[in-house]
Amino acid sequence: ALPISTRWVEPQLSLQTPRLNHHLVMGLGLVGETAEVADVIEAWARTDERDEHSLLKELGDVIYYWARLSQEFGLAVRTEAAPSFVFLQDEAPVLPALRLVKASGQIAELLKKYVRDGALDREKLQAAMFSVHDTWRTLCSASGLSWQDVLNANQAKVEGRAARGTTRGSGDNR
Repeated sequence: ALPISTRWVEPQLSLQTPRLNHHLVMGLGLVGETAEVADVIEAWARTDERDEHSLLKELGDVIYYWARLSQEFGLAVRTEAAPSFVFLQDEAPVLPALRLVKASGQIAELLKKYVRDGALDREKLQAAMFSVHDTWRTLCSASGLSWQDVLNANQAKVEGRAARGTTRGSGDNR
C-alpha cells in the first residue's frame, strides 16, 4: 500500500468538451516540449557538445504551444522584455532551462486546478506565460540562436505538415 492518499477529487469541468480537451493538449504539449528542451540542454552540459539543430526545433515547439495557449485564453502577454539572463555562448544555459521547466510546470498546475475546480486564475496564468516567453528568449540568446530563426523554422515545419495533412502523430518525419 502507498503511504499517501490516492483519493481522486472529481473534476468540476467535463473532460468531454472539445475546448477543454484542446486546452489540455496545448498545456501538455508545452510541458512535453519544455522537457525536450531540458533534454537537449542536459546533454550539452554533460558532453559540452551543443546540438543547435535539436535545440532550435525544440525551442520552436515550445513557442508554438505557448502562442496557442496565449491565443486560446485571450491573454495579452507582454513580449517586449529583454532576456533576463546573460550567458557566454559556449556555456550550457542550465539555469534558464530549469526556469523554463518551472514556468511550464506552473502552467500545468494551473490547468489541473482549472479542470479540478472549474476556475482559472488568469493572473497567475498570464504571469507564468510571460515567464515561459521571457525564458524562451533567454534560451535562444544564450544558445546563440536568433529567436526569429527559431520562429521561422517552426512556422515552416507547421505549414509543411499542414500542407501534407500530417499534423497528427509524432516525430519529425511526418
